[in-house]
Amino acid sequence: MNGLKLLLALLTVVQAIPWESAHANRDPVVVRGLEFRHATVAGGADPWLQIRVLLHGGPNRDPEARHPRFNEAVRVQLSLATRAGRATDSEPDFYRSAVDLVAVEDRRTIAVPFFLPPEIVKRDRLTATPFAALVEIEVGGRPLPFRREHAAGALTDRDRLVRFRKHVDQKAAGTDGLLLPIYHTPFFSTVRHGEFDSTPTYRRATTRENRSPRNPIEPEP
Repeated sequence: MNGLKLLLALLTVVQAIPWESAHANRDPVVVRGLEFRHATVAGGADPWLQIRVLLHGGPNRDPEARHPRFNEAVRVQLSLATRAGRATDSEPDFYRSAVDLVAVEDRRTIAVPFFLPPEIVKRDRLTATPFAALVEIEVGGRPLPFRREHAAGALTDRDRLVRFRKHVDQKAAGTDGLLLPIYHTPFFSTVRHGEFDSTPTYRRATTRENRSPRNPIEPEP
């Protein structure tokens, strides 16, 4: 069985498990959406694949928090599956990257962009929509539960999420360093003045950058 058929088999439709809304569960940080597009650096010719994770902050309800408006030490991890645009049976490629934010403020919406380089976009003739994408969030060292807003593409129920993440764990090491946070791309120096309000501040990369959050998939009690 080739790679694509294997992945499709892993993502076989099962009875969907209803997911709870992030807003109803009062999560400290909410994923408002995932946006995909081709983006070109000013003066450049070849497009990158840009994936923007839109986050919205809620109040910090920890009684020991330094400030109730700020959720600190927010980790955002993106896992991605793509396949060559003209191939019908090629093995998918899996990517994973993570960033650490200083904080997400209550009632503020920010964008956390990741990029696949133009060489990969050209080589694989990638469209602006990946096969599957998954966001995992950790706040103050605590992984947040999965919500439907955390996933896009083929990931439509918990069973698919579990199998997809297992596949990423097995394959993403082979593409380590290719899915880039914005501060490792030319786009970081070209942020326009009007975009600063939606641009977060990143913590300096440490060994934490190589650690994956383990968001619980099971429904909360």
